[in-house]
Amino acid sequence: PHPLDPLAADEATRVAGAVRAHATESDLLFSSICLKEPSKASLEAHRQGDPLVRAARAVVRDGPHGATV
Repeated sequence: PHPLDPLAADEATRVAGAVRAHATESDLLFSSICLKEPSKASLEAHRQGDPLVRAARAVVRDGPHGATV
């Protein structure tokens, strides 16, 4: 895959699991989970077949309180 490809379903699931594992509230609402784009330097250095280190952004709301966390 290319470093700018959207997150795959399994990646989004892992992100949601990591957020839930560190959350104090159990009733979380995920508004979005998306790729955090890599820096231009890391894109230029990437070569096909290199391992990918990917990061994600999650917009999460605390369900009962409506606060964005």
